[in-house]
Amino acid sequence: MNKLVFVFLLSPFFLNAQALALKIGGATFIDCKSVVAFGEQSVVSYRLNAEGSLLLNAEVYNEGGKLVAAVHDNLTTSNAVVITQTSNEILLTDKYTGRKICLFATTKSADGKRMEVAGTLNLYLPNGRLLQCTPEASNQAVLETMRGTTVSNKAAALSL
Repeated sequence: MNKLVFVFLLSPFFLNAQALALKIGGATFIDCKSVVAFGEQSVVSYRLNAEGSLLLNAEVYNEGGKLVAAVHDNLTTSNAVVITQTSNEILLTDKYTGRKICLFATTKSADGKRMEVAGTLNLYLPNGRLLQCTPEASNQAVLETMRGTTVSNKAAALSL
């Protein structure tokens, strides 16, 4: 009996669960665990909290590939970056240069079944290479070849 009550109490959470659809580089990625992975390491990811707001997780590198900040659920380990969040977007900015490192803007789909996320990235990877993406374009050849496609349930939207 207790198990039945427990499942019943949790069912609203499952009924309200939304798919996350990321648009980046001209492709759409549905319910990927990470936005950018470098090898086995997640560099940028996000998730929804109970209120439906995005929580950002990121590792911020400089052009030399040195880790300068980390963000976990919108909390940063360094004063080198600033997180700004509104009801429909989250922005990570380099405090010293003003460079927008990543921006995720959300809207509900017309049918209300998923959260659509427009992603913009301007970040350095652990090897020092600059990754630049908007919802429509990217400096990564693999994303350019995927333009117009939809992919679901990958470990990472972009694996480098």
